[in-house]
Amino acid sequence: GHEIYSGVGGQVDFVRGAARSVGGKAIIALPSTAKSGTISRIVATLRPGAGVVTSRADVHYVATEYGVAYLHGKTLRDRALSLIRIAHPDFRDRLLEEAKELGLVAQDQPSVDYPYPAHLSKTITAKNGASLLMRAILPTDEQMLKGHFYALSGSSKRHRFSRAVETMPASAFRDWVNVDYRSHMALVAVQTDADEGERIIGVARYFANQTTGLAEFAMAVRDDWQGQGVGRCLLDGLVAAAREAKLVGLVGYVDADNAPMLRLLQSLGLPHRSSVSDGQVVYRVDLGTVRADGASA
Repeated sequence: GHEIYSGVGGQVDFVRGAARSVGGKAIIALPSTAKSGTISRIVATLRPGAGVVTSRADVHYVATEYGVAYLHGKTLRDRALSLIRIAHPDFRDRLLEEAKELGLVAQDQPSVDYPYPAHLSKTITAKNGASLLMRAILPTDEQMLKGHFYALSGSSKRHRFSRAVETMPASAFRDWVNVDYRSHMALVAVQTDADEGERIIGVARYFANQTTGLAEFAMAVRDDWQGQGVGRCLLDGLVAAAREAKLVGLVGYVDADNAPMLRLLQSLGLPHRSSVSDGQVVYRVDLGTVRADGASA
């Protein structure tokens, strides 16, 4: 409201002091709701008379009981989606609608109200010694995913999509980053560079048929990172996620001339079966999962 409080300058001192310290980060931690859960602490716009203590440019991280949002240097769209994701679930859909009304996100932006599988996040080490973060994809990864796609060679694109492809519509990237983490799962390997920031170097995903318990999977690793063990880590993570989702098998359509991918699948050491059709190897990996309906691979 319009009431004036004293002592609020201390927050600015801490936030800017942290940001200017060597290795320091400005972090704001707050509960997602107030007044016994009746209002959201994360809002689309401030109320008339609301005072601004810390500017939006000063904050690096915002944390609630639902996760952490990294905001520093991000676009308005990414900031909005990141904050909505850590808001209380009861308020997320309304916040998304308000963000659309303000033009912060696209009108066809799907809901972000899916539990994020943070337990799938892990640090992996490539054969070249580089440390990478493997995690489930986020809606805010859209620009990085575009960068990954356009960094792939023509051959890698052909192996990934089973056809020659040079461009993709924006709607495709939006669909690929908005997943429900159950029937549609995607894992990314992310490299953080002090000069270039974050970039995706590998992606693995599956689309599940809940009726059959089978999921079609695909993956792609940047050409300059192939042969570094990144694909194996992503595939292992995808298998773990599929088992957690009680899927009985993964099915991939691999070009017959894609020998590295076929070797990678064989290295899993899991029961499998394969056949050749129209120049592609149809490769099914059986996960040995027993579903609730009694079906198994």
